[in-house]
Amino acid sequence: MDEASAVNDPVSTIITLRQYQCTLQRQVSTIKEDLTTIREFQSKYGAGPWKESVEYLKSNLSLRQSQLKDVQFQLDLITSCVKQANGLCKKLRANIGPPDLDVNFQEAER
Repeated sequence: MDEASAVNDPVSTIITLRQYQCTLQRQVSTIKEDLTTIREFQSKYGAGPWKESVEYLKSNLSLRQSQLKDVQFQLDLITSCVKQANGLCKKLRANIGPPDLDVNFQEAER
């Protein structure tokens, strides 16, 4: 899907964000497990051989956690916007009744 299509398909965007959220959550969990394992190895065998690995994993963990925060922020923003839109729909329904179901959306975009 190209970028222009994605703008017109918010459902696809939300699904993709949720997929990234799950992926990042799994990656963060795995990195934390790896760090725990390496720390156990450090206590058994000394810190030297594992220092580079720990630095790499910490950096990667920080990046993934930051990306996860960004995804969560966008999902929260979408949730807030949908709640506001639902509130507006309720007000409109109360004021003018149900919408006309025979709407040409392509014509409405012009």
